[in-house]
Amino acid sequence: MSTKIYLIRHAEAEGNLYRRVHGHYDSNITELGMRQIAALRDRFIDIPVDALYSSDLVRAQTTARAIGTPRGMEAITSERLREVYMGRWEDLTWATLERDDAEQLRFYSRDPAQWNVGEAYADKKARIFGAVQDFAEKHPNETICIVAHGCVIRTLLAMILDIPSERITEIPHCDNTGVSFLEYEDGVFQLHYMNDASHLTEETSTFARQNWWKSTDGTATGNVDYFPLDLTKDADRYLAYRREAWESVYGSLEGYAGDAVYLSHAKQHAAAHPGALVEAYLRDTPIGVLELDIARADFLGEGHISFYYVLPEFRNRGLGVQLLGHAISVYRALGRDTLTLHVSDQNQAAIGFYERLGFKNVGRPDGANGRLWEMELDIRVRVRYEDE
Repeated sequence: MSTKIYLIRHAEAEGNLYRRVHGHYDSNITELGMRQIAALRDRFIDIPVDALYSSDLVRAQTTARAIGTPRGMEAITSERLREVYMGRWEDLTWATLERDDAEQLRFYSRDPAQWNVGEAYADKKARIFGAVQDFAEKHPNETICIVAHGCVIRTLLAMILDIPSERITEIPHCDNTGVSFLEYEDGVFQLHYMNDASHLTEETSTFARQNWWKSTDGTATGNVDYFPLDLTKDADRYLAYRREAWESVYGSLEGYAGDAVYLSHAKQHAAAHPGALVEAYLRDTPIGVLELDIARADFLGEGHISFYYVLPEFRNRGLGVQLLGHAISVYRALGRDTLTLHVSDQNQAAIGFYERLGFKNVGRPDGANGRLWEMELDIRVRVRYEDE
């Protein structure tokens, strides 16, 4: 008696988009991820499914709704299906690891049995293999779906194909919502296909927008990191960012509050939190700045971005979005529920950018040069529904 198993990676989540390390760190599905979930739902609409299992992390539970909702079926959640625990790496940027922990990053990518940062490879193998085997044996002659995470799926596939740790790269990375199909009978797994994401288009694929998964040496391309901006040394560069940002929107410095005002505010913000004023870097090259007003509306549970800027030559390259990940990381750790910012109504490109990421227009306050859009993003970690 065999059990058919569809093994599914979760949809795009914040860690995938913002290029941060999320193992057990719980995070939300992105707007693109919700579109991937819709495509996954359509793929499975005519496939009989008898049981649904999911990691208990929010990104997997949300993805499991693609299978469960059309069938009136609730996912059975299990922490045994969680992503590998990443230890001290949790919620760091991948760029930080490329710079500060390159050897362990290579082990993680190319020979995880030698990786010693978080959950041991042998423990992970036993956990995921045991979980999937247990679920399969509960459903003889039935079909089950299991929603889990990239690293644990890769580990299970390597075990099924008898691929040792030092050859783990023979198992390709899986795009978000990629599907592998197995059969289990008499204690043996048979793999029919792996990591199939044919239900996605170029517009809905995460991998189509990123390059890290093409890496062969355990490092990635296009990962952004952040360093505190020292206003005692770099005030001129900060003010140059401020002036260029204003002129790019309004065409002149008319209405600009003045260098002294912005510098004074920046010093106050930087003093409030070590992550409140940071410069973004692509390897050794500065690409922009992010400034957070930690004190503003904290009693309302809001986290406010007072200045978000990417240099012109680095715009439209999928880099700027990563700065928002830093803001979310800081504010979520402080217990904030929403992320807010103001955008000039003349800056339609920026408005469209934020709307695509899930920001909502919640007000139209006056600005120095006309009306602004007050935009807000819910950053509470929660299972999302398609009609949100």
